[in-house]
Amino acid sequence: MRKLTTLGLVLGAALAASPLAAQAPAQLYAQLSEQLAIDTKCNVLSGNQRLAMELFADEYRAQVTPADQTAVATWLEGVKTALASVPCNDPRLTGPTKALRDAATIQQDIFAARVQAIGRMRGSTNWMSMSQISGVKSSAANRAMDNLRARNPEGARQLADQSYREVERVLSVLCPAQSIVPDKCPALLLPLNPGETEFAAAWLARVEKFAAQMPGARLDGKPVLPEGIDDWSTLHAAVSMDMALALSALGMPCEASSYVVRADGPLPRNAVEVTPATVFSARDGFEVGRGEITEYGARFQLRGQWIERLGMQPMGLVRCHSAP
Repeated sequence: MRKLTTLGLVLGAALAASPLAAQAPAQLYAQLSEQLAIDTKCNVLSGNQRLAMELFADEYRAQVTPADQTAVATWLEGVKTALASVPCNDPRLTGPTKALRDAATIQQDIFAARVQAIGRMRGSTNWMSMSQISGVKSSAANRAMDNLRARNPEGARQLADQSYREVERVLSVLCPAQSIVPDKCPALLLPLNPGETEFAAAWLARVEKFAAQMPGARLDGKPVLPEGIDDWSTLHAAVSMDMALALSALGMPCEASSYVVRADGPLPRNAVEVTPATVFSARDGFEVGRGEITEYGARFQLRGQWIERLGMQPMGLVRCHSAP
């Protein structure tokens, strides 16, 4: 079994809080393969959790010798045969499936932290061209890390710090070959290990694959419908009152640069009625605030806490076209 690269050692530190800690790559690869087989049988993971576990299996398989890969594959066939005769509600599987979900949640958080770190580093010119998908998925990664921070503030801090160091190493290794300004690439703090450039390229490709499955902004720049909403025509674009007065009868395309508003009840029929509303960013479909819809003459306007927090005046509302 070959020696771990610098990145592999960093990964081991990132997993220190998980059930995968302090094990050799072959053991980790075998454990992940077994967990994936259990999920294949019992479907206990979400799509993103499953993907994170598959990507970690790929990460460790690259560090396992061909002989060990063959040994794991042979052993795994026996695992699958044993699983075939055990129902998913059997106590022999209910315990492992809980551990499986816990491990996959950690792995999903690790990939979200990596995406977040890459997104933050893209502001530097020498790395700008190196990670397009992670860059546009930053808002989704930020939300995932906010959720982790709410559950485990210290764990989130440690994971963010560790991921930043991982990403810094990966991008530094790849920078000379991929940067638009290679002469400005930072010097490596540790010497380059044999095979580390290939390891780094595969590592980044895995993070980008995970990022591509995250919700949020699209690579083509088109607006994103908020989750649970099927038609743009049920939303209103938040615009200036002058624009609303001019366009309210025509509607308008809700572009990625827009804020869009969902009425959380029947629209007002007079100047007295007030309807609660949810405000979304059309760039990524995520909720950004709450407000109230009121009637302004024969038009609708948005007001409330979200508007006030931005220091803005009430905004006019124009119904979105069904196909922006």
